[in-house]
Amino acid sequence: MSTLVCLVSHQAMANVIPVLQMKPNKVILLSTEQEASIASNLKVLFNEKNIEVSEQRISAYKTVTIRKVCESIVATEQDVSLNATGGTKPMAITAFDVFRSHGKKVVYYEPVQNHIFYLYPAEENFLTVDIKLNIEDYLKSYGYEIINKINSKIRIESKRKFLTDISKDRYDDFIKFISKISKKKFDIPNIDVKEKQFTFQKRSDKIMYKDSLQNNSFDIPLSGHKLGDMLEDLLFLKLESLDTDDIKVENHIKKNGISNEIDIIFTKNCKMHLISCKLNIRKAENPTVYEISSLKDLAAGTFGTAYIAVPDLKQCSENFLERCKLMNVKVIDMESVENIFNNLS
Repeated sequence: MSTLVCLVSHQAMANVIPVLQMKPNKVILLSTEQEASIASNLKVLFNEKNIEVSEQRISAYKTVTIRKVCESIVATEQDVSLNATGGTKPMAITAFDVFRSHGKKVVYYEPVQNHIFYLYPAEENFLTVDIKLNIEDYLKSYGYEIINKINSKIRIESKRKFLTDISKDRYDDFIKFISKISKKKFDIPNIDVKEKQFTFQKRSDKIMYKDSLQNNSFDIPLSGHKLGDMLEDLLFLKLESLDTDDIKVENHIKKNGISNEIDIIFTKNCKMHLISCKLNIRKAENPTVYEISSLKDLAAGTFGTAYIAVPDLKQCSENFLERCKLMNVKVIDMESVENIFNNLS
């Protein structure tokens, strides 16, 4: 039976990725009291993958105690290795020293190149991580669950052909068209808007969009119409076509009774990406920046990335862009999303 010892830290992916890639029969989690909740989350996830899990408490900085625990594990477990990616530096250094002195393998996950290499015995060969980490497992490792109450994919499927047929050249025209519609008072019984061969029609019970150039149209019930959905749905369809590992739209996530909404979540190469879509750029200022940045830290950790998607980067103020940069939030539009996606490690 193979056993992998993992040092628990707040960055859950440091252990999730090596375990799911290496597929040990058993995992031993060494965690401090401060990281007990992360250890509990990992235990739930690994048990669901049919991996036996045990847990031992250690001190983050008392190296004598850490050494005793590691010596005991090495003495009782036959085929045992150490994942030294997580934990504090004293935990990692002490555990490495014990495992090395007993000739046991020590591995480390390197997130930039997304591979696992051997610290001991030192080898040039490495394991390329090829697992596709889904959103539920990623969130679960941080203690979150998805509580989506509606199936937004049904909403998107109803306008898939209409949105995917809009060319890059006409995208700006469509966004301007949507912006023009947003200035209309929707309590008026009937509305007709035409521009650049796009048509928007509101009647008492439904909304209709038409693209005369492509001879496409779709209609939706008036009660289900939200202008803000357009940018979200356009971006979802674009990302879906770019071969994500997993992608979900209009996500309601919950932890400790507190719920948050994230417009789009996708995973690629074991990293999570959170996107907040803002059709009205002025509403994408401070609160959105702080919210998406905080959620990234809490639900995706250092391996995650936060984005704010806007109709046009050229319309963003310098103050807004600088604040996003300081908060480690990337600002994207439809023109830049493909380049950013293709450069993801």
